[in-house]
Amino acid sequence: MSPLLAHRVEFLTHDISWHVPHHVSSKIPWYNLRKATASLRENWGEYMTECTFNWRVVKNVITHCHVYDKDVNYRCVEERVRRLLHSS
Repeated sequence: MSPLLAHRVEFLTHDISWHVPHHVSSKIPWYNLRKATASLRENWGEYMTECTFNWRVVKNVITHCHVYDKDVNYRCVEERVRRLLHSS
């Protein structure tokens, strides 16, 4: 992905690629996610797993995204769709 396109994706998604700190504290606003990520890397880097944004990552997120399901807590979106289709 070109740097310009990557920058536009990050701008349009409010720095989603830097989203991990939001899971540490939801009070961190999106415009401080880069600073918070740097702090996490410095203090907890050995426990972090990171990847570079690419289309394979996007596909992985889309196909493995989870939704809440009252019966089993969280369920893969694809599994949920199959379940809904078969229950009709």
